Amino acid sequence: MKLDQLFTENKDEIFFDTGEVHVINNDPEHWEAKIYGVENQRFFTDAMRNNTREHLTFETNEGTMYGVAEVDTFDSATDENVVTLKGTEMLNGYHS
Repeated sequence: MKLDQLFTENKDEIFFDTGEVHVINNDPEHWEAKIYGVENQRFFTDAMRNNTREHLTFETNEGTMYGVAEVDTFDSATDENVVTLKGTEMLNGYHS
């Protein structure tokens, strides 16, 4: 599903160009998000370096969803600054 906005636990908006949330096999326990053109790089590099899980709010074309994720990959070598988040808990608000 299309990701429109993304917010941290502190309600800070993470700015990006495009993004998507994938729920694997319609199971909200298994999901990931891919974000392109990320502007808030420090948030993700700190999370990756410290191996922390982040509480995030996802505003999607299918409604608001909440989840805890860890940074799986962060590719700043591309022009798009691509971040892949892997869900570590259930994606709340997801309806199959």
